[in-house]
Amino acid sequence: MSFINGEAIDETDFVPTSAGAGDAGKAPVLDGDGKLDPSFLQKGFPATQVFNGTAPTSYTDLDLSAIVGAKKAMVFLKFTAPTESYEQVRVKTKGNNDVAQYGTNVFFGDNSGASRDTNLLVMTDSAGKIQWKSSLAITLEIYVDAWW
Repeated sequence: MSFINGEAIDETDFVPTSAGAGDAGKAPVLDGDGKLDPSFLQKGFPATQVFNGTAPTSYTDLDLSAIVGAKKAMVFLKFTAPTESYEQVRVKTKGNNDVAQYGTNVFFGDNSGASRDTNLLVMTDSAGKIQWKSSLAITLEIYVDAWW
């Protein structure tokens, strides 16, 4: 079993980061402390829309496994509202009952009627799922901008 920052990881997640870029076929290596070098973790920058609709006001599952796989992954999400609004958006790892795990108060807009984006980081559970909610049931779009 291997660990990164104290968390058990599956060594099958360690693959070349980009075929043909000079690292294809390299095996994972240990860093100076004898730990696996995380530069070989799978990662992606898909900028893929994963939600478009009315935001839930209680924690609701969002399945990201089609993008990150059915595994734990750190995900960089972008939230966009088509109209100005001020709310609190919260995300958490599915199954984590610490309701204040990740969240932010967000003003979606700039007083001109234009929308504004906000970004949050969250870790998926071992099935690639998170949970999220908004303080108001407004229209939101969510994108996965990056994951690793």
